[in-house]
Amino acid sequence: MEAKEEVKEVVRTKMVKRTITKEKVREVSVLKRETMFEVKMDPTAVAEWAASEKKYMEHDAAMRALADGKNELETYTYEMRDNLEFKYKQTATPAEAEPLMAALMAEEDWCYSEEADDADLTTLMTRLATLQAMGNPIEARYKAHEAFPEAVKTTLRAIEQMREFAKSTDEKYDHITDKDRAKCNKAIDKLAEWLEATKAKNDVPANQDLPVAVEELAKHATQASGIVTNVMSKAKPPVSK
Repeated sequence: MEAKEEVKEVVRTKMVKRTITKEKVREVSVLKRETMFEVKMDPTAVAEWAASEKKYMEHDAAMRALADGKNELETYTYEMRDNLEFKYKQTATPAEAEPLMAALMAEEDWCYSEEADDADLTTLMTRLATLQAMGNPIEARYKAHEAFPEAVKTTLRAIEQMREFAKSTDEKYDHITDKDRAKCNKAIDKLAEWLEATKAKNDVPANQDLPVAVEELAKHATQASGIVTNVMSKAKPPVSK
């Protein structure tokens, strides 16, 4: 919708100062004519145009969201199907893989149907959520098994660093008593023993969930590190005069 415009010429004059002659500098006031145009638009037409533009933008955003939703559903369907055949082959149990694969094949067929062409965003997201509910546990298990060995290495390095810290002979730690250092070593040994037990517990087939979550390693290491740091950062007693 085009808004009606009313164009009006406005002529204004104003006083300006100009410098004349190079020998004598002085300023004189002269009249300067300026021509401007004022454009007035019908308020009703402007409001109708704004409403129409807003409606168009909302429709455009909805269409983009719908296209993104279809792409997300299709991408998940194809990638998860391939992962089940290769990447997650050892991770998924038959009881998980078979129904999920069947669902993915059916979803692929649906994506090329007229029903899919007419589907709204809510329908697309609901179908995606259904597939993810079946596939997410497999994906999470795979990531956990992949991350656990590196988490063990990180924890072992932390244990070694804490041991070196606790036995430091630097003079700034010469006020730390043997009893305090024993407290540190006790916390470190407890962490090391727990880590060995956790490695044994988590020695399970790839298609089984880890009994001990990977995040627990960092949690236990942080607890031991806190004890060691608190002891070793104890302030030196004041020197008697």
